[in-house]
Amino acid sequence: MLPRVAREWPGETAFLVCGGPSVLSVDLDRLRGRRVVAINTSYDRVRWADVLVFTDLRWWRQHRRRVAARFHGRIVTLTPRSEMYEGMLVLERQRSGGLSSDPTRLAWWHTTVTTAINLLVLMGVSRICALGLDGQGGWHHEPHPLGWGRNAQKFRFHAEALEALVAPLADAGVEMLNLNPDSAHRMFPFATLDEVLA
Repeated sequence: MLPRVAREWPGETAFLVCGGPSVLSVDLDRLRGRRVVAINTSYDRVRWADVLVFTDLRWWRQHRRRVAARFHGRIVTLTPRSEMYEGMLVLERQRSGGLSSDPTRLAWWHTTVTTAINLLVLMGVSRICALGLDGQGGWHHEPHPLGWGRNAQKFRFHAEALEALVAPLADAGVEMLNLNPDSAHRMFPFATLDEVLA
């Protein structure tokens, strides 16, 4: 049987910690006890997160030892099975925009954010609250090695991929909120952390 996503968080709110620098101004300890998914190096800010999602094999090869030492949640990826790690959920990659409804497959389009959103939809959440979804600037962690993500058009591509999720998320009955009102990504409604934790 192929690895698959379990519908284990039905109707819940999940927090998605992305890589934008606005994360530095947020007290992430307020998310302890909530459903939390970290993208890439964001796991280092929320080492107690439920799930870490990555899709870049180069990133994994650079960080795998640090992840093993610092992160104890589940790891979900779309990288080749030859790079598997104990307990890692390795799913098939859907190379297109939108959402996959197949629990053995996650969409990836220009950014790992799309994959993490798809994972949360398949896990059954009713609301996703994104932190660090800035659409501009650098990262809240050390820069990636030269040559990674240096494309001047990357945020435009990211925006295109996220725009393609607006209608599918509405169809799935999942509310998507951006918790950074200064974000360049304007496709999702804005809210504050105080509002969603109230």
